[in-house]
Amino acid sequence: LDNCVWLACAVSVNQPDSWKRSREVMQRMQKKYAGNPEVRLVCITVDPEQETPAVLAKAAAEIGAELPTWWFAGAGADFTQKDLFRKYLKDKFKLGVMPSFDAGKWAYNPKIMVVDRNRHLRQGKFGRAPFDFDFDAAASYDAKGLGTGTDKSNEALMEEVLIQTIDALLLEPHENS
Repeated sequence: LDNCVWLACAVSVNQPDSWKRSREVMQRMQKKYAGNPEVRLVCITVDPEQETPAVLAKAAAEIGAELPTWWFAGAGADFTQKDLFRKYLKDKFKLGVMPSFDAGKWAYNPKIMVVDRNRHLRQGKFGRAPFDFDFDAAASYDAKGLGTGTDKSNEALMEEVLIQTIDALLLEPHENS
């Protein structure tokens, strides 16, 4: 992942509906940037105890995620500080809330984070307003009839800004350039 622009999202592969929109966007980004060695996709499980490397590999194969472009990661079977791992996702990846297991399901934010070549999280911008790439939130705005001020839906506009952000970051100098 060194010197790459990467998209990352938290996932629960055992709950595929929980990251459906983010997965679909990641699949489109995989196609759009196919062959570009400077763009990587990373999915980090919120459930490393159940979603072992074998489970993650199976899920990756099912959606067409292949190395070296698309990575699935967990804490590993020997990781004993699972709460520390989830706190890392919350704090370092700015998920907003710590992933939690309640009523037999994981609750977490599957938004897509953009990481620049210098390993800094980046936001998108529409006009002057910065925003996160939370496609579930965009879909909820669309469902409520909240417009974007353009002829595009919130989801479509967010994806357009995601592509613009990736393209701009690919042009930025980085520490090994």
